[in-house]
Amino acid sequence: MTPVGLKNFFADNFIPLNHIMYLLLPVGMLGSLGLSCLNVHLAIKAGTHKQNTWLEMFRPWVPYFILNFLLCSFPVFCTDTYMSHPRIWTIAYGFTFSNVVCRLMINQMSSTRCNLIEPPLIPLFLMWFLSVVVGVNPGNVLTLYSVFSMCSFFHYAYVVINDLCDHLNICAFSI
Repeated sequence: MTPVGLKNFFADNFIPLNHIMYLLLPVGMLGSLGLSCLNVHLAIKAGTHKQNTWLEMFRPWVPYFILNFLLCSFPVFCTDTYMSHPRIWTIAYGFTFSNVVCRLMINQMSSTRCNLIEPPLIPLFLMWFLSVVVGVNPGNVLTLYSVFSMCSFFHYAYVVINDLCDHLNICAFSI
């Protein structure tokens, strides 16, 4: 079956694939939250945790919840844009998610406290505010934000790789 045929098959017999994606995000988030609770419990039990309180242990979840709230509420308020440009929304979600998670991993590896509001969430809120509240063309704003999120992620990756190379006294991508 071709991808178009598969898409039509799902749309005719079940629900559209973009709706399935929209349903999988909260389910995945709840599964991740459950595993995080288990990991926190096991870290406390083993005495290997770095933070002092439960609130500090769940601090990395704040930017994750903000990210999911803003990007998952966008299709609710701008349904036409989401239905006509699901790939652009998925690119924006993927790159912003990757950027936020990479920042949280770097904070964890370097034993530093993570920010409650990660830098990629500020332009995301601006995109959401312009599209949902102000009423600027959501398709254009989403496309612009997708390009920005890609560039932001690549810039962050470049900076992290350079910092690691300087720290380890090596040259990246050389034989």
